[in-house]
Amino acid sequence: YSVSTAVAIARSPRSLPPPRATPSLARGHMADTWGTLRPSDSAHRRCTQLDGLWAFIADHKDDGHASGFCSGLPESGRTPIAVPASWNEQLPELDSFLGPAWYERTVWAPLGLTPRQRVCLRFGSVNYSCEVYFNGERAGAHEGGHLPFEVDVTCLLRSSGEPNLLVLRVDGRLEPTHVPPGGGWGAMAPGCFPRASFDFYPFCGVQRSVQLCVRPASGLEGLKIETRLEGLTAGAASAANVVMRCRCGTGVSRVRASLWTQGGVEAGEASDGTVDAETAEARCAVRVLRPTLWAAGASYLYRLRLEALDADGAPIDSYEQRLGLRTVEASDDGLLLNGEPVSMRGFGRHEDFPLVGRAEVGAVLVRDHACLRWVGANSYRTAHYPYSEVDLPRQRLDN
Repeated sequence: YSVSTAVAIARSPRSLPPPRATPSLARGHMADTWGTLRPSDSAHRRCTQLDGLWAFIADHKDDGHASGFCSGLPESGRTPIAVPASWNEQLPELDSFLGPAWYERTVWAPLGLTPRQRVCLRFGSVNYSCEVYFNGERAGAHEGGHLPFEVDVTCLLRSSGEPNLLVLRVDGRLEPTHVPPGGGWGAMAPGCFPRASFDFYPFCGVQRSVQLCVRPASGLEGLKIETRLEGLTAGAASAANVVMRCRCGTGVSRVRASLWTQGGVEAGEASDGTVDAETAEARCAVRVLRPTLWAAGASYLYRLRLEALDADGAPIDSYEQRLGLRTVEASDDGLLLNGEPVSMRGFGRHEDFPLVGRAEVGAVLVRDHACLRWVGANSYRTAHYPYSEVDLPRQRLDN
């Protein structure tokens, strides 16, 4: 829970200033182990949801490029479509259509934007490959259907007072090189469609939220967190050392980290870490005495606050996220949570539902958790693909 999902960054080559060594993906595989910062609001960051009804065209002839769709979809043939949601469930005639298809909507630039800020589009999940066009120019692309990615559009924004045009080309057709592989080899059952080596339908489209994110052009860029427990006995610890490694942009001299309880009380003493000039990393550590641990049926979460400071000590970026203090390990006795064996009772759970396909829908997650608690489950398996980042810190699978 403490490490953010890694995302792929696809940005315009004209975007300035570029981030340092940002995590990336190649054909669905992680090329870096850094956790990137999830979208959040803070004193230095703002996120705007772009979910809703978009314009949509199924490109059955695959001639959208030649027809100039990247500069805007034609009025004839377009239809409304909901984002996030799979197109296969929304439009009956596209039940077995895997792509390509095109999406379009207008985007307004944030008010009060300054040269010290960066504007990115963040896509929670687009299955499978996605090309992003902003005001008619290719801003970036991504391949991989279940991980988030970002596209920097700072240098492509129109002046204030004019809407920006966002167009996506999405292709979900199966290939043997995709993750998971498909497109002609193997099948789960004779005569199944489409032919694939996996046992779930490859729903297509923009399936998780799209956000417009404004953050400092140079600030906090990556985060790794490690929890080390001391005096662990009977699922309790005498102390917890929370070690944070932060990847920073140019202009950041120090990072200050603090940890806060659910009641708003600071837990431990705030820690400052100096940015190493060669690695662009800062290390901070907060020691918490007699911590409340995250445990099955008692998902206690602290709040981590990070501040990036310049050479004069002025804050230039800030970020917060919830954090559970716990250790997980495998031993001959089974799975150990905080040094104690934990019994897992549950199911495999797929992220699909009628009308929305594999869309990110909080109501479905709430109801699924309620059903799991009702039957006495305390867990579910998430092994098919990376699951949604939607988190329910108060939704515990306990009785």
